Amino acid sequence: MTQRRSIWFALCCISAAALTATDTAGAQPDMIAAAGDTAELARQYRQYRRELQAGSAARQAQLRDWRGPLHEVMASLRERLASGRHTYAEVLALMGPPDQTIAAGSAHNGRPVPPGTPLLIYWWRGGHDCLELRVRAGLIESAQWYYAGE
Repeated sequence: MTQRRSIWFALCCISAAALTATDTAGAQPDMIAAAGDTAELARQYRQYRRELQAGSAARQAQLRDWRGPLHEVMASLRERLASGRHTYAEVLALMGPPDQTIAAGSAHNGRPVPPGTPLLIYWWRGGHDCLELRVRAGLIESAQWYYAGE
């Protein structure tokens, strides 16, 4: 019985090691897949953003719907970018320049922006409903929605 437990334990250790093995770049395989998914979401976001700028009124309304395609993509990006592991430069490369940047120590929509933490603003439905990415020391510290609530 002890020998069976030892073999079982050894197999569990080998399986765990295989699951956490890294590739040559040092990233875990599941992180690579997640990074690819984030890049695809960002590509969709940039496409929808272009459509908003040049599209028809009907398409613009569809993109701006609650739980519409743009809202869903931005919500997924918010979840992925709020981890504290993504840099300001990565966000710019993924999403493009923000629609607005709010300086640290100022205010946005009546709320103070703490010192040392500027906000990157990406509009969903104009300047009144937007995704706010808070930057601290070059990293995205948090990501949250601002809804005007009209």
